[in-house]
Amino acid sequence: MSSHQPKTLQDAITYFADPKNAFEFAVEMRWPGGVRCPWCGSPDYSFLSTRQLWKCKGCKKQYSVRVGTIFEDSPIALNKWLMAVWMLVNCKNGVSSYELHRTIGVTQKTAWFMLHRIRAGIKAKSFDKKLAGIVETDETFIGGLLGNMHQSRREQVRADTIAGRVKKARRGHIGSESAPAMARALARQSCRRCLSATAKFARRSSPASSTGRCLNLSSAPSSRART
Repeated sequence: MSSHQPKTLQDAITYFADPKNAFEFAVEMRWPGGVRCPWCGSPDYSFLSTRQLWKCKGCKKQYSVRVGTIFEDSPIALNKWLMAVWMLVNCKNGVSSYELHRTIGVTQKTAWFMLHRIRAGIKAKSFDKKLAGIVETDETFIGGLLGNMHQSRREQVRADTIAGRVKKARRGHIGSESAPAMARALARQSCRRCLSATAKFARRSSPASSTGRCLNLSSAPSSRART
């Protein structure tokens, strides 16, 4: 195989356009330590260059570089397969079947079939050495700002946060305040109006709050002052 390896999409298009380069690349990736029979593992073979097939001298069977791979039993040229693999693993946002069919010149149904086979190979972990050499990773933030969420989703997130903190307070992980007091304090901090989920939780936690009053008690006298 040529020492030149494609580094960019333009290099891959140029490199894999030659069927010989695509074949040699696939052979090197399939058998980095030398060609072996996929049936018996024998390294002794004879090569039929006109058909690009090997004939094992041990079990007398013929095999190609496609046998036992996602490319097996496919009439699609190997250079198109390699281009599809290149695009799928290098495009950050994925590749659709329509984009692939326009890029490599196959029908949309063929592109759909190719993508499913490649994804099945990745899912089965048949591609060795996922990460090699210098690997660069970026930071990822999961979630979003409360201000950008839908109102129902925003209320659910706040209610889950309050319930989780109160649960920790019950176990003694947060301060020495009681669970009902912690719920009222967090309710004042997190929202301006009563949350239905928080109200249900507070009613279960404290008998004093079972009268149905709003949990936002910033302006209301505390139950301790009355006693």
